[in-house]
Amino acid sequence: MDIREHKFFYGCSVKVANQAKAEFEALSRNMDKAAKEKALNRLNAELDVIMGCGYFYEFYLFSYIFRYSLLLRRLISIQGLAAYSYVAFLLGISTVNPVEKGYPMEMMFGYHHDYPPVFSIHTTPSFKPEIIDFLCDAFGRESVMVNDYMVYVKGKDESDDSRNHIFFSVFESEIIAEVERFIFPSNVSGISLNTAMELFNITRLSVLKPVYPSGRMRESEVIIKEHIKDLMAYCIPEDGYSSDAETVERCFDKAWDDTYEGLLNVFAMVYGTGVLEADLRDSDNKRLCTRDDFFKYGLSIFGNEKDALEFMNKIRKGQGDQPKFQDYLDEHGVPEYICDGISKIRYLMSEGSLIPKAQLFLFRSSCIEI
Repeated sequence: MDIREHKFFYGCSVKVANQAKAEFEALSRNMDKAAKEKALNRLNAELDVIMGCGYFYEFYLFSYIFRYSLLLRRLISIQGLAAYSYVAFLLGISTVNPVEKGYPMEMMFGYHHDYPPVFSIHTTPSFKPEIIDFLCDAFGRESVMVNDYMVYVKGKDESDDSRNHIFFSVFESEIIAEVERFIFPSNVSGISLNTAMELFNITRLSVLKPVYPSGRMRESEVIIKEHIKDLMAYCIPEDGYSSDAETVERCFDKAWDDTYEGLLNVFAMVYGTGVLEADLRDSDNKRLCTRDDFFKYGLSIFGNEKDALEFMNKIRKGQGDQPKFQDYLDEHGVPEYICDGISKIRYLMSEGSLIPKAQLFLFRSSCIEI
């Protein structure tokens, strides 16, 4: 039996569509006519792909896990390519609104709609076993397999067909555990990650405020900056990435400019591969660090989303040093230093994956005494 034939998923396509539409109706009340029409077109287009390709099972499961976490007052951050999905945003799975950001749907599904949804969960060490127990209760213990941070929910059919099972990753984070203790006190009912981040915005002190006109940073900002560096060097290994304090230090020296965007650049350099060495900027002197940055830069070169997406994908997959690709860039007038930098990149993070990390680290740093 395909896992998608399980009774847990009965009627889930209708539930996903109805919930997304209901959230859109509530959200669109404050939109002007043009913005509402643009967002509605995106919603309908995504639902067509999700329903037509059978991706609604994944969206339903992760929206269910998200609501389950709120019921238990546990904090989780769901990441992955879902950050580019408007339906995921409406279901609460993602905190990024791709319509406002201008991210095309193809960044989530590909131009042939052949990219299955990719999700990962970041949560506390104590809640990961509860997520596994929830899946075992829903699908049966024999259907749930855990291999390090990968979780597989498999059907009874022994086929290796990937469409016969659902898989995703679950990462444990002590930082999320500390934030959870702060925002979920015993006298508060469950709140969403968006609400949690609003609390974070209120309590993060002056770390994102501009420096003095003289260029001198406030003492509290310096302390917070150093504290974040210590946190990153300490916590990155637990997220499954390899880095060290020296790399973090070098990334801060390159990218930190006392803004939220600057911190995202730091994370993009630390979590990406070759981004620090590439050290690229566009014609407006904006740093190119994430998939989103290179997609937008590709738009400025090629003038259309399809070529810009292909440009970004080549770079994020570490194929920027291929002779044919380099010749292609030369033909389109890409500056030599950009071509040289692109050839050094082996992996790019997406902004959607970096935002929750930066928010959680800043939230943690804002709780220290100054």
